Amino acid sequence: MWKHCCAIACALGALLLSTTASSAGGNDPSTLPLVQFADLIYAGSFRLPGHFVNGDSFSIGGRPVAFNPARNSLFVGSRSGRLAEITIPTPVNSANINALPFASFVQGFADPTEGNLWQVASDDVSIDGILVHGNRLYGSASIYYDANNIQRVSHYSRSTSLSAASFVGMAPVWRADMSGFVSGYMANVPAEWQAKLGATAITGQCCLPIAWRTSWGPSAFAWEPTRLTSRDLVPATPLLYYPHDHHTLGHWDATGPAYGGTTQINGVAIIAGTRTVLYFGRNGTGPFCYGNGTADQSLVGTKGPDNEIYCYDPTSPAKGQHAYPYQYQIWAYDLNDLAAVKAGTKQPWDVVPYGVWPFALPTPEPMVRIGGVGYDSASKTIYVSQLLADQDGYGYRPLIHALKVGGATGSPMPAPAPAPAPAPAPGGRVSTVAISANKVAPQPPGTTVTFTATPSGGTTPLQYKWWTYDGSWKPVGGWTSSNTFAWTPSTTYPAGRITVWAKSAGNTADEAEASVAMDFVISGTAVAPPPSTGSTRVSAVAISANKIAPQPPGTTVTFSAAPTGGGAPLQYKWWIYDGSWKPVGGWTTSSTFAWTPATTYPAGRVTVWAKSATNTADEAEASTAMDFVISGTAIAAPAPAPAPAPAPTSRVTTVAIAANKASPQAPGTTVTFSATPTGGGAPHQYKWWIYDGSWKPVGSWTTSSTFAWTPTVAYPAGRVTVWVRSAANSADEAEASAAMDLVITGTAVAAPAPAPAPAPSTSPRVYSVKIGATHVSPQPLGTTVTFVAFPSGGTGPLQYKWWIYDNGWKVVGGWTTSSTLAWTPTTAYPYGRITVWVRSAANPVDEAEASTAMDFTISGTR
Repeated sequence: MWKHCCAIACALGALLLSTTASSAGGNDPSTLPLVQFADLIYAGSFRLPGHFVNGDSFSIGGRPVAFNPARNSLFVGSRSGRLAEITIPTPVNSANINALPFASFVQGFADPTEGNLWQVASDDVSIDGILVHGNRLYGSASIYYDANNIQRVSHYSRSTSLSAASFVGMAPVWRADMSGFVSGYMANVPAEWQAKLGATAITGQCCLPIAWRTSWGPSAFAWEPTRLTSRDLVPATPLLYYPHDHHTLGHWDATGPAYGGTTQINGVAIIAGTRTVLYFGRNGTGPFCYGNGTADQSLVGTKGPDNEIYCYDPTSPAKGQHAYPYQYQIWAYDLNDLAAVKAGTKQPWDVVPYGVWPFALPTPEPMVRIGGVGYDSASKTIYVSQLLADQDGYGYRPLIHALKVGGATGSPMPAPAPAPAPAPAPGGRVSTVAISANKVAPQPPGTTVTFTATPSGGTTPLQYKWWTYDGSWKPVGGWTSSNTFAWTPSTTYPAGRITVWAKSAGNTADEAEASVAMDFVISGTAVAPPPSTGSTRVSAVAISANKIAPQPPGTTVTFSAAPTGGGAPLQYKWWIYDGSWKPVGGWTTSSTFAWTPATTYPAGRVTVWAKSATNTADEAEASTAMDFVISGTAIAAPAPAPAPAPAPTSRVTTVAIAANKASPQAPGTTVTFSATPTGGGAPHQYKWWIYDGSWKPVGSWTTSSTFAWTPTVAYPAGRVTVWVRSAANSADEAEASAAMDLVITGTAVAAPAPAPAPAPSTSPRVYSVKIGATHVSPQPLGTTVTFVAFPSGGTGPLQYKWWIYDNGWKVVGGWTTSSTLAWTPTTAYPYGRITVWVRSAANPVDEAEASTAMDFTISGTR
């Protein structure tokens, strides 16, 4: 399959439409064809130079990658985060690496940020994405392990001449506090799609180690790179992303075809002349396991010296998530879906790929890693960096593979070989367990739901222990040999969850060899529909809205149902959730529902049932639901328009908000907020708002850019917003707005935040600190968790002061030279939080030179 003589032509007339012709002719891009896996042709690969230039090489490098159309070349990164530019030789289709041609250097290695990565963080920062856009090079950077979500800037701009001093940035994109969604791969938007997507480029990120701060699958945010001219926020429009509370593609602690805990996505390309965007990465296909990797099957399931279990993964001994074996993978999305999000008719997390394609490369590499993607739109060539593939002595350099889209000569892209069978669970231990239910959530109280556990491995007869969560975990009896559990809840459980533990017959310890959990909400009176059966039944139904949540009371939102299958005329029944499910009238043939809520619904949700014309039962053949929050009485100001042209000087384009004290603070503390606008006609006018369950304005418009707030009560979800408009604007609306969380809770003041610009490590002051823990949150009562502080800078021996939050901050002793805290909680802490203060040895003041905090929930009894 991989020999030179293999040549297959794939004629795709529609795919060969030029971008210029499509745009100039006024064609609607929504009618362009979708790329299919058979349209991808493997053209061959080439090697990167093996020698050092400017003190660096490509050894263990290869990420990120960007195509430079000005010189038909590639920018490629090194392990140290520097970039070089290389030529693109004619690729050769061979599995013999020695038969592949070498690229040459166009420009030697240089730091594209010119020493400015410290703006992101003092350490653990990597260059994640690069893009040639116009005549400049744009890049992104992210903190690899950002447990406390401290990253606030992500993107920069510079000249394509690596030796020129030209750096601009770092700047936040979209939202400074959500950099984990945007700080990775980038791609140019073809001309025919720029109007529908709202910008000339996209940026995104996925699969960072701290799952809740990044997308659970591919993401795309439309942005205009040319607006990055300073360190100010660059607006962006979400087109695609999956936050942790919308796990559309799958769960982190699982293995799935589209997303799981071992998914990695490292490059993206929007294919010109089509309506397809392709994401490249890898995915695990074996059982999910968190622990230390091992090739020794006799260790699998046992615990190591660090009290973590061993997971079978012969490719990586690292501590983390494993799902061996792994495969290269492509995620294909329809740009019509992203355009629907831009138009407001879909939510970013409702979009799913139309294709998920495993593929192989002729040069196998055990760890299966993609370093990045560069796309040449003129020749429709995708350049994919395969990490660690060129094992030349100790080099372990990447290989660059070339894929052609349509009408090319070469080899078809093959699917990977069948995955090897997973290792058996050794030592008679259960390796994994899955859980299923005979009904779909949510269900009303009084419904009996039967859960079934399906284990792998272990010594029979296996034993099971079931748990329910209703605010805290409660065991359902003791160990049993039954792998099923029938549950008939008598009350609602909005956060209902079921867990099963499994162990082997000879295991007498009250602990699981494997466990798994399933969310199962008990809420309201509406029963979820039965699964569809028969050709005359509705098989699926989708729901969309003409406005994006949240909206204020009094707004009319129209929901539309789009069913699949069934006998016409179809019938629909609509439901609203406001603490319990309520039907909106009876069955109707109207596929739309106009809702004008009169009050707030913080957990608002709309459901539609659909059935065929001949079905007289009061039940759904298919149903779906959509979250739609109705919150407060004030509508926040719209975000600045993402259009590429700069906003006229008569309007404010952006505004930043800052506070002189860090969240949280105690009641009675005066906090001063400052607004810094960009653009607009002076003197600017400001309107301030406070959120304490609903938005309330603080007086009227004023020319003061500051607001001093002295709250008298606690605000666990406190938030402050500022609206800004130009002097000549008399409308009661914002030209730009910004918001900031500021929690008022308890009676103790939180530790001061570390200085934003770190001093050199030789500074006598501590300039940053991170926290690690020996266990993952949540943990049950009685578990001893050891927290470890990792400071930077300062004069030793450093001193530490630890705090615990349980509805108020409490200090754990005084200052100490111990960088660890061992905590054995005896009560539940649903909102538990640990903070550490650090100061230098010579500092006698009872305050922190640097501090950080970590959420850590203690939930229920074991």
